[in-house]
Amino acid sequence: MAQLAIHVNPIRRPIKPYAVRPTPMEEQFYRALIASLIEERHRQGITQERLCQIIGVSDGLVNKWESGVRLPSLFYFMCWCASLGLQLKTERTDGKAACFDS
Repeated sequence: MAQLAIHVNPIRRPIKPYAVRPTPMEEQFYRALIASLIEERHRQGITQERLCQIIGVSDGLVNKWESGVRLPSLFYFMCWCASLGLQLKTERTDGKAACFDS
């Protein structure tokens, strides 16, 4: 009777950098930012489905972002803001001029 060879893959997949959970402070920042984006979406009368189409992401992804199931990358935060006619700006907390000149 023939025996089957069992292959074990010795290569382990690296941990993805976005799999790291945000700190409580980062989580609070994301929640506040997302809450303001939700408020603006409601103010403009845009549905989650329409926002998915505008940004160009799969159906239901905006719902996952808004409900906290997933966090968007910085790129998608910027796309989200742009789709609502907003800009995502940074400022220094020490009062000095920012290094991002237009």
